[in-house]
Amino acid sequence: ILAPRKPGDTQLAQKLSDLLHSGSFKKLSQDEKTAVLSQARNYPTSAVVGNLGRLLDKGWFQGMSLEDKQRSLKTIAYMTDYSHGDRTILDNTLNKLLDPKLNFSLEWKTQAPGVGAYYSAGTGRVTMNSSDVPADNQPVESASVWQIVNAVPHEINHAIDDVHVAPTFAYLEKEYQAYYTGDQAQNGRPMTRKEVADLWRDKLLDTSGIYRKAASGALADPVEAAK
Repeated sequence: ILAPRKPGDTQLAQKLSDLLHSGSFKKLSQDEKTAVLSQARNYPTSAVVGNLGRLLDKGWFQGMSLEDKQRSLKTIAYMTDYSHGDRTILDNTLNKLLDPKLNFSLEWKTQAPGVGAYYSAGTGRVTMNSSDVPADNQPVESASVWQIVNAVPHEINHAIDDVHVAPTFAYLEKEYQAYYTGDQAQNGRPMTRKEVADLWRDKLLDTSGIYRKAASGALADPVEAAK
């Protein structure tokens, strides 16, 4: 793990030692330890190893199956190492998931490939699509990138806000806010005016799409439609 470390990353050896000697690591099965160290090998930085250690301490992670632990380890490692996005949003997202004083969490459920994650209001829990993040010890593949660096910040945005609104313009506006956050997290820049217009026209106001109930309700009401 130490051989490919980034120049100037002088804390990797200490972070790795802290991880290996932690009680949470020692409690893992051999397969689970291999999964942890595999992601440390795939993304060998002190920041990644430090966040993997924080992940091991989370109760929601400890209760997962081996397969879902592999997916979660990939998610945390890749999000920590990702260099093409907005690091402030990504780091804030990671801190919400890993802070021992906070109750945000991830879970994995099988859904159709490409289906996004979702947040269950009032729970702090983000449900991820296990179809998009393979359960193995390999690095993250391109097909998993959106789910990790866009969908997770999107849903954590909902979890932080945790506002319960009726299926009206207010609901669509909250979705827009989350989409904007996820897109900037992944791409490292604000959405363009065209991207925003396309999002509203093609997704948020599509009366036959996933927001059809809110879109139809808002557009049928003159006051909401004007908004």
